[in-house]
Amino acid sequence: MRLAAQRILGAHVQPKQAAQFWYDMQLDLNGAVLIDFRMRGCSVGNATFSGVSFSGDSTRTSSA
Repeated sequence: MRLAAQRILGAHVQPKQAAQFWYDMQLDLNGAVLIDFRMRGCSVGNATFSGVSFSGDSTRTSSA
């Protein structure tokens, strides 16, 4: 179930997929366990990752 939720989320934070893109999403992943989670090329209004465990091949970048 966790990986399915990650795939759904990933489909909605990619501006290149305009029909599915959730503009200016506030993403709260406090305490989540994320497996092979990739945020490259994603766009969200705000993201919180306090206490998150990243496992496997995970990438994330921050733009300030």
